[in-house]
Amino acid sequence: MPERRLRALIVSYAFPPWGEVGALRILNFCRRLPQYGIDPVVLTVKEECLDVRDASIVLPADLRIVRTGMVTNPLDWYRKVKPGASPIPNQQRAASVKLQPASGLRRNVLAALHIPDRYWGWYWPALRAANHLIQHEKIDVLFSSGPPWIPHLIARRIKKKHGIPWLADFRDPWAKLSHGNVARPAWWNSLSEKMEENCVRDSDIVVCNTQRLRNGMRQAYAGVKPDKFRFLSNGYDDSVSLQASSKQLGTQKLLLHLGSLYGERRIDTFLSAFAKLLRSGRISPHSAKILFQGDTDAKYIAEADSMVPDLMAEKSVEFRPRVRFQEAQQLLRSSDLLLLFQGSHVLQLPAKFYEYLQTGIPIFAVCDEGALSDVIEATQSGLWAPAADEAKIAEKLTAALQMPRRTPEEVKQTSAAYEYSSLARTLADWMRELEQEQPSGKN
Repeated sequence: MPERRLRALIVSYAFPPWGEVGALRILNFCRRLPQYGIDPVVLTVKEECLDVRDASIVLPADLRIVRTGMVTNPLDWYRKVKPGASPIPNQQRAASVKLQPASGLRRNVLAALHIPDRYWGWYWPALRAANHLIQHEKIDVLFSSGPPWIPHLIARRIKKKHGIPWLADFRDPWAKLSHGNVARPAWWNSLSEKMEENCVRDSDIVVCNTQRLRNGMRQAYAGVKPDKFRFLSNGYDDSVSLQASSKQLGTQKLLLHLGSLYGERRIDTFLSAFAKLLRSGRISPHSAKILFQGDTDAKYIAEADSMVPDLMAEKSVEFRPRVRFQEAQQLLRSSDLLLLFQGSHVLQLPAKFYEYLQTGIPIFAVCDEGALSDVIEATQSGLWAPAADEAKIAEKLTAALQMPRRTPEEVKQTSAAYEYSSLARTLADWMRELEQEQPSGKN
């Protein structure tokens, strides 16, 4: 007898048309869960609530999506009045935002308006919509994803009221394992840790998207049974081919960083190493171009103008704005080397790595030893060098530029575990496991 189909309520602020990679993780799960007997219902925000929208991302026609508004954060009003002076970061940076240094009352007020993040205004509209949905339909399992972290607080309240089994998806460290922020008041850090503790305690499964994050969470919550923490990586859309396109011999090599550049990432040592390789003749002049395509913090552009003004003037190093998803994929396929810059988040790795992986194009990462270096070595997809070691960056970059593109067969062999079809099957199994543990008659 076939297993009964289950209905899963997916609570996530991050969802298209939000164009960030975190939203694509949720979308790709939702696309594939139905083939494993799970019918998702997505609870997210209205499109007008999103700062960054990408209309080129196609949603499944049969996917049920419930969108709500949200209570406006006073900081959003401030941004509308004084856009250039707003203390609010771009939306994609909000999960790990560092509150700007301030003193006394202002510092504490800013912190209060970021609990658990700047999207707290979604809590009440989302709960109303969830309660209405659950009153009229049977929901078998609950899945929330962060950052932003407010979906976990929403899901916790739903779990406590309705008793629905709950999987809490951590795409980044939240509180205890956050890389730290001295600008945050002590009470803010303490409250954030308490919120995370409550969510970890009350959820049935904590999903971590790297092995290092799972191991870190197990250590941080030593009193919680280890099996509660599960590993489920990000992945790539295996229904779309991103195999690299062919290029003519002798054309300029394109070194591409695709996506946002912000926070604590370092490009200074990389730019310096690249400039020295050009000037020493180890890389032929005008034979390679570095392109940063996406939302870029102004400090990086200023840094490049100061360090390599000649390369900026010649457009051997160039910064271009964000493009739509489909255009970004075309650019990705035409590149020769794909760049990643990792900050101090050694427990995590950029979700764009998985898009890079399926192209077969060599990857070069500037990162410290951690989750990103682990997966690059495991998949043999490229090379990495520590951000502080300019000499090592030059050495590894030279070698990376000589690496051949991997064949489709090689890509399939090393990356099959990261296909969303495979990942969704695992998630569906966990959902069914929790539903079967429920007493009969629950919701």
